[in-house]
Amino acid sequence: MKLEKILSGRTCSNGNAEGYANVIQNPFDKNNNFMEGEILVVKQTNPNYTPLMYLSSGIIGEVNSLLCHLAIVSREAKIPCIISVRNATQIIKTGDYIIMDATKGEIKLERELVYKLGDTPCKSVERFGSKIANLSELISKKFPVPKGYVIDSSIKELFEKKHCL
Repeated sequence: MKLEKILSGRTCSNGNAEGYANVIQNPFDKNNNFMEGEILVVKQTNPNYTPLMYLSSGIIGEVNSLLCHLAIVSREAKIPCIISVRNATQIIKTGDYIIMDATKGEIKLERELVYKLGDTPCKSVERFGSKIANLSELISKKFPVPKGYVIDSSIKELFEKKHCL
């Protein structure tokens, strides 16, 4: 079962990128676990975000302009970037698979709703809760954990929408 959405914004730096999203609220948070090649999703940036920007394969900004820090760095580094994406940090969740076409300003979001325990997105506390995130972390460290499946919390939203609740 999969959730798909198309978001749009303003092209800031041309190019295409795809990968897993990582929503960052604070660049100094030790729980960020930002990995090279992920797509950085932010409300807005300042110079403290620059190291994360250079590690990313693409950048999505929620509240930005063509002359902001995010825009300037992404153009200099030739990192695909889309800005002014309304509610990006609320709609996109860490672990969502993103396909960006920064030339058109389009973002395709794909979210699996059922995962095997231990899959990369399961480390997201906001989507799966701390128990699942901790179990996934144990699996990545090669601890013996029983196999299982995890259901994304977004399924509740889909259910409510489908049944007009």
